[in-house]
Amino acid sequence: MNFFKRALTSIQRRPGKTIILLLLVFILGTVISGAIAVEGAVSNTNRNLRHNLRPIVTFEQDWQAREEYIEENGLDWEDVPEEFLTPSVVREIGALPYVEHYEYSISAGLETTALTEYHFGMSDGDAGMFHRDSDMAWVPIRGTSESELLQVRERIFEIVDGRTFTDAEITSISDIHPVIVSRGFAAVNNLSVNDTFEVPVTVNLPYPGDGGWSEGWEASDESTFAEEVFEFQVIGLIDPVEDIDPNDHSEEGWQQRERVENGLRTIHMPNATVEAINLFQLDAIIEMHESLGEMDEWTQAWLEQLANLEEIPVTSVMVLNDALDIEAFREEATEMLPAFWGVLDMANSFNDISTSMESLQSIAGWVLWVSIGATLLILSLLITLFLRDRRHEMGVYLALGEKKGRIVSQILLEVTMTAVVGITLAVFTGNMISGMMSRNMLRNELAAQQDDNHFFVEWNEFHALGLNQTMSHEDMMEAFDTSLNLGTIGLFYIVGLGAVIFSTAAPVIYVVTLNPKKVLM
Repeated sequence: MNFFKRALTSIQRRPGKTIILLLLVFILGTVISGAIAVEGAVSNTNRNLRHNLRPIVTFEQDWQAREEYIEENGLDWEDVPEEFLTPSVVREIGALPYVEHYEYSISAGLETTALTEYHFGMSDGDAGMFHRDSDMAWVPIRGTSESELLQVRERIFEIVDGRTFTDAEITSISDIHPVIVSRGFAAVNNLSVNDTFEVPVTVNLPYPGDGGWSEGWEASDESTFAEEVFEFQVIGLIDPVEDIDPNDHSEEGWQQRERVENGLRTIHMPNATVEAINLFQLDAIIEMHESLGEMDEWTQAWLEQLANLEEIPVTSVMVLNDALDIEAFREEATEMLPAFWGVLDMANSFNDISTSMESLQSIAGWVLWVSIGATLLILSLLITLFLRDRRHEMGVYLALGEKKGRIVSQILLEVTMTAVVGITLAVFTGNMISGMMSRNMLRNELAAQQDDNHFFVEWNEFHALGLNQTMSHEDMMEAFDTSLNLGTIGLFYIVGLGAVIFSTAAPVIYVVTLNPKKVLM
């Protein structure tokens, strides 16, 4: 009888021990299966969330990395000059095959009495309530490198009257600068499409007093150091694509208003116009400080750095072809970015579940290693005890001249055949149990995070453009996927059978060292 038939016969004649081994492998395998299933669920969920994510990225400075570099090398902040994102770098990154389209922008602001600030939902009668004083208004301006605004392309806003920019208007500059504003902004400023308006851009002398703000101080003709009047023409009006109720005070209503608020109160214009405004202000500020002879070292270094830049700093947003390309794009783009700059995607929209899944994954990792250790220990002891009862049988095989390798193969075959049945049952049971437990744990942790969450808005380019992608906890839970795939099942069989086979190492060593004469005496 060959060792294969002996193994089958041994399993059939010892049903009690076979069932004990089967149950033990099943129980331990269920724990291992559950831990591996959680690892697979985290991977599946990340993939699902990424798949539902808008493939939009922007770039930001990593201030923490810069600070750590300065501290580690014993430097001062001025020893590591700040580097900026420039149009040439953006164009180089935008040429990567992952990029569908992109925009870069120069931003600034107008502090003026010639315009009225607009906030979403306000009427003509509300115009004064948002002013810092009765006359002065602060109006953000934002440049674009593309004829079609990114927010229009991404269906946050739509052109409701007039037109968008032409390519000629983007690449050249004229005496009358074309702009696009929201319909609400136009209404509170009595503007319509094709209307022109003038805004004096001024650089004022420093505030009087001990280097600080003086109560009651207001800009006047005497406080103005330099002034240049820019003339603008409204060529288009925008409105949100979604119908948003300004009186909806629910969380969803607040999020909708947040998406459009900044864009609706901003004047949109070509980058060339914003650059002209910024350069006028920069030159005037440098000239003013030089004429006054009052400039601290930090201000002087900062102004000199800006004045010596070959290209004006910009911000940029890029839309990729596929959300699954983000990591590959990040790796290549980071090499092109200035020092201490990185790629920011929209993954912060599911930060809550990412944090929860990290905790769950950590727990699953500990459970996996503990269960593997328990499997090795318990099965080694159990198989050793079983084989001690079969010492006489093993001695007979050895006395009859059976090779030790065939006896070892018989033992491994008996254990493996039983383990395969137990592992097959455990893979589905463990996945089902771990799925229910992990879902409940995630739901409870998300609820706890929501209860402890404080109001905080992380301001970045996504927020400025209204590209924030919010995701409810229910949406996150729907993305949590505990389904099995061939990779997860294969990993479980490898780990499970590997642990079982490795746990027979001690008993196998015990068998091959048997002396048949001593056994049979």
